[in-house]
Amino acid sequence: MITTPGYQRTVSLNGHQLYLQREFSPTTEQELEPRRYLQGGPRTSIYYMGSRVVKGQFQVPFSISSDGSIDTGIKELLKAAQYPLSTNILNTNYLLNHSGITAIDNIGFGKYTRAAFEPFGITDLTLSVLNNGPVMLNVQFIAMVSATEAGVTPNPAVSSLMRRNLIYADCKVSLTNPQYHWDTANSIELNIKNEIPPIVVLKNYSSTTDQPEVLAMKSSDVWGTITSSVNRGSMYDEIDSLPSGGQIGENLIFDFGGLAIANFPHVIMKITNQKISGTEMIQRTTEFLTAFNTPSLTETEGLFITFP
Repeated sequence: MITTPGYQRTVSLNGHQLYLQREFSPTTEQELEPRRYLQGGPRTSIYYMGSRVVKGQFQVPFSISSDGSIDTGIKELLKAAQYPLSTNILNTNYLLNHSGITAIDNIGFGKYTRAAFEPFGITDLTLSVLNNGPVMLNVQFIAMVSATEAGVTPNPAVSSLMRRNLIYADCKVSLTNPQYHWDTANSIELNIKNEIPPIVVLKNYSSTTDQPEVLAMKSSDVWGTITSSVNRGSMYDEIDSLPSGGQIGENLIFDFGGLAIANFPHVIMKITNQKISGTEMIQRTTEFLTAFNTPSLTETEGLFITFP
């Protein structure tokens, strides 16, 4: 039993703990709008309360367990980002919220209970590899307070807190066709953006709630960004091989220490940005939009990260 849960910087996803690098900052959002009937006079007479959702963000380092395998919480996070409509439950040890309806018996104002998030969907996940720190995952999410699951305080004692974080030297990025290796890359970034709006389902009064019932899947886009220093000795040789400017390539591979490998079958390159300023090192920034063999997205299709 943890007596001071507010001190612990942990949350759990599907029962697997995540050790936060920065604070967990969820906020409750609700459609609130005063309305007036013009034919009845100029004064406000109706106050509209719409659906209520929770949005927030957090940051975690890419952790490696003591046995050298990928941390189970990080694995769950990457799986959830690829298919955000999978069943995901997030528990936090210091969030209080209310899961009923706001306007009934005044229970929505100042009355809160500890709660779990279900469903929980990732709207934006950015996996950043910088050469001056650990690999970081920045997560933005949308969620609803679970109507059936009570909040469970994550307990750091269930697993060792001693773990290593993945770093820049563990990672690499390459393109199979045309063959290209970013040996001089000093940062890479993988970004997954999911548009998952909440859906409100009307029910009878006895089960009324102003929280949406489900999340719906709309668009899902995946981007990659690579910043590399210019190799002066091979500048002219790179003219014919450097991917840039609308060129379509095959099998862009982000290798995160061999623990998680993102393989994209098709990529479209934006024009490479290369700035020359002062005495700083000349650097190139290349951004990729990824495409897939099929537009479908399920728990078995459209996934691109494997865990060897």
